[in-house]
Amino acid sequence: MIHKASRRFCSTPQSWIARNPVTSYRAVTLVVLVIVGACTASPVFAQVPRVYGQGAAASGMGNAFAAQADNPSALHYNPAGMTQLRGVQTMAGGTLVGGTTDFRSLSGISVTGDHDGPFAWPGPGHGYITANLQDIGVSSLEKLTVGIGITTPFGSVMRWPENSPFRGITTFTALPLFDIKPTLAYQLFPDFSIGAGADIYTFASFFGEGHAELQSLSPGGLAPAGSKLEFHGSDTAPGFNVGALYTAIRNKEGQPTANLAVVYRSQATLHLDGAFSANGIKIQDATTTFVLPQIITGGIALWPIRDSEREWKLELNVDYVGWKSVRNLDIRLASVTVIPQPQNWKSTYAILVGTEYRWLKIDRLV
Repeated sequence: MIHKASRRFCSTPQSWIARNPVTSYRAVTLVVLVIVGACTASPVFAQVPRVYGQGAAASGMGNAFAAQADNPSALHYNPAGMTQLRGVQTMAGGTLVGGTTDFRSLSGISVTGDHDGPFAWPGPGHGYITANLQDIGVSSLEKLTVGIGITTPFGSVMRWPENSPFRGITTFTALPLFDIKPTLAYQLFPDFSIGAGADIYTFASFFGEGHAELQSLSPGGLAPAGSKLEFHGSDTAPGFNVGALYTAIRNKEGQPTANLAVVYRSQATLHLDGAFSANGIKIQDATTTFVLPQIITGGIALWPIRDSEREWKLELNVDYVGWKSVRNLDIRLASVTVIPQPQNWKSTYAILVGTEYRWLKIDRLV
């Protein structure tokens, strides 16, 4: 089978950032998205996508942000960047995800899926708070910054028609998973910082249905052919992330003009325990295992212009996402029966390029 990804996303990210009020009123920023992503997908890959946008400014730059990481979304993009943040800063936002996904088989059969409506609900969101310890009164820890965030890094809602050629595999999927991220960062040297944090992946009843869900139509066997089958399950799984940020060149004011970054996010394994039902009636307790992939990011950011009046940044990030860890989603029933769900996903690379131009001294716009 050949999967043709033709997702058309409509997003409206919003962020509220606690910054220096003087800077906020005097700076006007133009953010331009240049390129987002080049990757290889498997037929089921689009059902559980990676949610890239975890901050409005970073999203505007095509999520090429690991080597800049100078706002609270550094908790997600590169925890080492938190050492650049002074005082207490916060950010929150969300994204509307809509559009369709098209599938075409080798025999030429085409199917179009959607997000169970005009937009996926609940949609991806994020929230962060960071604090430099010296700035809140702990002078002995001036180089340490701490923070906590919550994101929705994976998953969406996907619905396929019940006459699709793969209706026996899936007609509906949902993964309302979120990630709690306690994080800290330390400035080892004036030009080099490191950061690390935990990733606590979990579900909650206030976010979607509070569990992962997979629906399909029965081909016969455990339930009469055409019966609506449903598996749902939940779990909490730990992971971690580490990052480093190096400033290779600074201008005469001491501001970075060339940064290098590397970030590693670990694999995490969810053992989704729940139930298997047919036409709304529980058949047995059931479980499956879903592996969230490891992710490795490298980035470089350059500021060809950075002075008291203007800033122009260019950034390149390369992501490796280890989806090859997803070999199957076999559903194991309490009776020891196994419902095979082979996957054999492929790992992907994404090339992210973005730019930002800022006017720092403008008395008026007209």
